[in-house]
Amino acid sequence: MTSDAQGAPAGERSGITAVVTAGSVRSQRDRGACLLPTDSPPGIGTENALTARQNSETALENLRESEAFIRTVLDNLPVGLAVNALHPRVTFRYMNESFPRLYRTTREQLATPDAFWDAAYEDPEFRAAIRQRVLEDCASGDPARMVWRDVPITRRGQPTTYITARNLPVPGRPLIISMVWDVTEARQAEARLQEQLDELRRWHQATLDREGRILELKREVNELLRQAGQPARYLSVLPPDLPPQAGTRRREQNPITRPEADLETRPARSFARP
Repeated sequence: MTSDAQGAPAGERSGITAVVTAGSVRSQRDRGACLLPTDSPPGIGTENALTARQNSETALENLRESEAFIRTVLDNLPVGLAVNALHPRVTFRYMNESFPRLYRTTREQLATPDAFWDAAYEDPEFRAAIRQRVLEDCASGDPARMVWRDVPITRRGQPTTYITARNLPVPGRPLIISMVWDVTEARQAEARLQEQLDELRRWHQATLDREGRILELKREVNELLRQAGQPARYLSVLPPDLPPQAGTRRREQNPITRPEADLETRPARSFARP
């Protein structure tokens, strides 16, 4: 039996070569023989190669488990999440379960390239407007513009829901991360609060109108009394250059029950006994 140039017997080719350099052993997969120093223990090259292979397989399995865990988390987020291209057409690489649900559509409807706009926005006029706005905002590259708040999602014969959407560009790739979340309850709460504020404003205005009418009536009573030659009854509405007539007195204000009571006049009464 002959040997090759490295001194290993020909015919003992294992497919893994251990190359010795300055006293170290390095495994190499080729068609050569297992080359070992003359004083190395038998099988050391094969053992190192198997250990390296096992380590690689373990690392690969850990990576797969980590990817599966992350995907499970993303799939079950209450926030809609998708990775998609925007140009020249909207095509999805990934979407979780919440993404089509919040847009009130299905995965199947979003599978066709650029079908997103028709599937998400039912009204043609609003669809054209929101599409132009989204494309322009994304083309700007400004993250502050890539947020669209309180967007209505309408379906014929069903209540309108509202969503807020946000896009984040993927660095170095022609992809974006699309996020969407439901804001219907917040929108409804704001609407109820606005109704209450409007009601308060109407009551406030009605109160102001009522007070103004009361003052006007007092002025009319004072004028009628003046024409009848009698003293004014309501001093609070008298012009500043017109002093009250004699024989009148001020009604004392009650700071508890009538903090804004007018100063009125009454004829003086005599409490003297006859």
